[in-house]
Amino acid sequence: MIIKKMIKILLIVIICLLIVILGAIIYFKSGQTDITKQEAERIADERYDGKILSSGLNRDKTAYKIKLLDEGLHYDLEVDRKNGTIKNVHTEKIKKESKSKSKPDKKETSHKSSDSPPYISENEAKAIAQREVPGQFIYINLENDIKPPLYVVQQVVDDDEGAIVKINALNKSVVSVSWFEIEDNDDDMD
Repeated sequence: MIIKKMIKILLIVIICLLIVILGAIIYFKSGQTDITKQEAERIADERYDGKILSSGLNRDKTAYKIKLLDEGLHYDLEVDRKNGTIKNVHTEKIKKESKSKSKPDKKETSHKSSDSPPYISENEAKAIAQREVPGQFIYINLENDIKPPLYVVQQVVDDDEGAIVKINALNKSVVSVSWFEIEDNDDDMD
């Protein structure tokens, strides 16, 4: 009789320990929660400092799709739910219909002397890219075989992220910003 009671007590203790261990595992796994919609909007707002037009989960529910407007540019981007990284950034310049804005641009280009190049300088393009995406300058290239001609400026933002900024070489407007991740390949060099 005493042995049966001891076995029952031992089984109850083992079951309680298993429940505690399972509860601890569930607790620690739940500590790795996905970011919320508000956190995703805050991350996008900190990076682009614009007005958020809409936000919501993407189709496979792995990221928040956010649309925002900032100084004549429309951004479509995704914020990863697991780690909060920004990916799949698409930038579109919004054309303004105002005639008063378009006339000064034409006058600006017509006032340039015939001996100076029609394009903005590389230094101006670098400065525009730096204002758009603060970081370390890496590379610049003038693509003048397309219309409009573009300066393509590559910048490193931090250790794991960079951006390519395309700037209209005629009127200094930012045409697009494409973000990319930088992979650490130091292990391959060893």
